[in-house]
Amino acid sequence: MSRAPAPRHPGPGAAGTDIARRLPAVLADARGSTMMEFALIAPTMLLMLLGGMDLAYRSYVTSIVEGEVQRSGRDSTIQGVRNAATRSTTASAPRSAPRCATPR
Repeated sequence: MSRAPAPRHPGPGAAGTDIARRLPAVLADARGSTMMEFALIAPTMLLMLLGGMDLAYRSYVTSIVEGEVQRSGRDSTIQGVRNAATRSTTASAPRSAPRCATPR
């Protein structure tokens, strides 16, 4: 049984030459470039998507609130006039007996 020799660790000066020797191969390798491009673009795309959804929701809520304010103003104006007119005529008029659906 022979043992495999232990790997030799290069000295401090050899690390720089190792990187310089492998750099062209690393730069030519295109594996993972799609993932890196997506990692750079995804936050911006997500921010724009969520911002657009927030803007759409804000305009929807504004439209609903404005419609309800207009409706309540219109209803209070119409009902206020009708109620005032109804109160003045019914207060002075005598109450009549309820009518029967079938003649007696």
